[in-house]
Amino acid sequence: MAKTHLSQWSALQAVVDEGSFQKAASKLHRSQSSVSYAVQTLQENLGVNLLEVQGRKAQLTEVGEALLRRSRSLTSMAQDIEQYAINLKQGWEAEVHLSFEAIYPFSDLMQVMAKFESKSRGTRVQLHETVLSGSSEVITQKKVDVAITPSIPQGFLGHKLGSMQLILVAHPLHPLVEAGNKIESQIESQTENNIEESELVQHLQIVIRDSGTGEPTKGGWLKAEKRWTVGHFATAVALLKGGAGFAWIPKSLIEKELGLGELKPINLVHRASFELPFYLVVPNPTSLGPAAQLLAQIIKKHHQ
Repeated sequence: MAKTHLSQWSALQAVVDEGSFQKAASKLHRSQSSVSYAVQTLQENLGVNLLEVQGRKAQLTEVGEALLRRSRSLTSMAQDIEQYAINLKQGWEAEVHLSFEAIYPFSDLMQVMAKFESKSRGTRVQLHETVLSGSSEVITQKKVDVAITPSIPQGFLGHKLGSMQLILVAHPLHPLVEAGNKIESQIESQTENNIEESELVQHLQIVIRDSGTGEPTKGGWLKAEKRWTVGHFATAVALLKGGAGFAWIPKSLIEKELGLGELKPINLVHRASFELPFYLVVPNPTSLGPAAQLLAQIIKKHHQ
């Protein structure tokens, strides 16, 4: 029979996370004495010291730190099981959360959501548009039920859906585009790959803001001295059409602008475009409710 209980480990985690027994009690909506008793009983049952009180703060011992790491997995699993039981009892979730990287084609998203809506039984959907580290953050912190992401965080599994082509573009009258056109006209056999990467450094670059709350991910080419950061690709495209800067943009988002000649590709010596994959990731597969399962199945089937 187990000598410890989940409530005791939860109490220890709260004390460590909040920094004191008083704050832990407030977080757990329990009395301070009950939290203190839970941690004391936990230590007695294990026969080891988990905490050392230094002044007004409780610090983890080396043994406590090792056991705390394992306990977090234990309590997280218990929470997942409880949530799964709730989902099964309800039969259908009232709401599901789907995150998608900003590069994901909007047309695909709309088709997926239309198919889900017809079978959703009224389930609400919270859509989370993410960029760079924000795409991984919602997965690792388990903020969403289903995620469409260009990268799979360590410890998670993903199903590849496809890839997205990003191309380097600017206004037709941008110096980089004009320079490429001049070189092309001078050397008839050279129809592409005209601009050296070093030339980009001298011009304004438009980049999309990382949606993560932690340290921003330095993804892609970010060497330009002058840089404007925006929240959405739509804003970046509007700036480019107005003549400001250059940017890497998903080709699917600017098919119209390219066709009308409102934006032009910048031909680099080494790479004028690149493919970025995107995956389907389910952060909590064991606690996924039927509505979220349906949404994940629809996304997979759409990309088969």
